[in-house]
Amino acid sequence: MNLIQVTKPSRHEQPTTTNAPHEELIHYYLRLPVPERHQQFANTSRAAAIAGCSQRTVQRWVEEGSVRAVYVVGRQMILIASLHEFIEGEARMREYS
Repeated sequence: MNLIQVTKPSRHEQPTTTNAPHEELIHYYLRLPVPERHQQFANTSRAAAIAGCSQRTVQRWVEEGSVRAVYVVGRQMILIASLHEFIEGEARMREYS
């Protein structure tokens, strides 16, 4: 019988939100225990609530590459840290323009 062992990634294994390849991000997502997945990733509905925008806007940010996400059974799961980075970057840009 084959068993799959799920191990929690250490801090140094966590991908950077801006330049981690998609494969690295999906492996990271799959290795996280389920409760931690829910802390670090959000579906488009929850991400939209966090950002104060529509789901379609979040989907567009993912399509543009502005926000990191993985596709799980046809659903986009957004890396919350990436969403925060994007929003903070947009706020800084508006502040200086």
